[in-house]
Amino acid sequence: MPRTFAETLSFVLRYQAESAEDVAARLRQLGLLGATAEWLEGVAAGAVFASDLEQRALAQVLRVPLEYFADPRTTALVDAVLVLTAALQQRNMQLVGPCRCGSVSAQDYLALYAALLLGSSVNS
Repeated sequence: MPRTFAETLSFVLRYQAESAEDVAARLRQLGLLGATAEWLEGVAAGAVFASDLEQRALAQVLRVPLEYFADPRTTALVDAVLVLTAALQQRNMQLVGPCRCGSVSAQDYLALYAALLLGSSVNS
């Protein structure tokens, strides 16, 4: 079953380097003057509904495609990239790109993440 908008937003916020206040400040810069950390947390908890305009602004600020919130395949791919990026940052590593193949799937990212986990547990 696909995640709700709130569940997906909560997931991406968990992997963002920015605080809720920083995200809200960037939303205000885009013209969402009522955006606060509390509002953002309410949307992520499902207690507050985000309009289409607010959803587009959130996608822009969080640097995810708008389809991330609605299309399960896009959600899976972006989630895999977020998890992999977080794992790399924890290990002071980075991917150098851009990827030119254009055919990277969520499974490819998850396989790379699994290899990182296995390598770090063996080397720990």
